[in-house]
Order: sequence, then structure tokens, then C-alpha cells
Amino acid sequence: MTIVKFPKKLPYPTVEGYTIRPGEAIVRTEMEAGPARQRRRYTQTPSKIAVKWIMNPEQFCLFEAWYKYQAKEGAEWFIISLLGGMGLICLLYTSPSPRDR
Repeated sequence: MTIVKFPKKLPYPTVEGYTIRPGEAIVRTEMEAGPARQRRRYTQTPSKIAVKWIMNPEQFCLFEAWYKYQAKEGAEWFIISLLGGMGLICLLYTSPSPRDR
């Protein structure tokens, strides 16, 4: 599997609108009788990060071309550096699953 890199010529996302939402680590099953059962789904939960960019027309053109041809319109994973709780971190991005939309 080839991992695509986010173009270095494009700006970092803005701080405005930047949110980190931890994923659900627990699966809960309601029982017919008695208390619900819970179990861990993951040992390390993935977080979802919402970002916004401000780009000029040239940067946006580069982004659209990269997204279409390199990231295969969101089908390919890619690496991007984003601000995290411990400074600049490198993340793998996947397009949202249908249930996240």
C-alpha cells in the first residue's frame, strides 16, 4: 500500500474550526434482562479531526488536483502534519465512513 503525502506547498489548516473528537472505544449491548454489557472495541481509539483551510486560488487548484489524482478523491490514505495536544504531529487520514456523514 502506497501512502500519499499531503503537498508541502499547501498551508496548514486554520486554528478556527479545528476540533478533535475522540472515537468511541466501548461497545454497549442491551440485554433482555439485567444490566447492559460493555466491552472494549479498540485498545487505541482513533480520533476524528475537523479542519478548515484558507487558500488562494492557486493553492486551491493544487489541492483539487492532488485530491483527485493522488488521494484518489479520498480513497487513498494520506499523511498530513497537524497540531495535536503535543505540538505538530503526523497523521494518517482516511475519508469518512458512510456512518460518520
